[in-house]
Amino acid sequence: MQEKIQYEYKTLDFRKKSFFTSAIDPKALEEKLNEYAERGWEVVSLSLIGWYARGAIVVFKRPTNDPALR
Repeated sequence: MQEKIQYEYKTLDFRKKSFFTSAIDPKALEEKLNEYAERGWEVVSLSLIGWYARGAIVVFKRPTNDPALR
């Protein structure tokens, strides 16, 4: 019988750094997402915050019983 996969979850509150810019920096968000992906995290959802995408809440998951991620 196959072992049941269990997951752990993480959230990232990614907001723009300056009041004077209208939106989050897509390149900075991409870099952050790739940083988490390298550690085994997979994006489950991404929700934009406010008008003009002033931020994003990202939910990640990864298996807790995968020895390669420890």
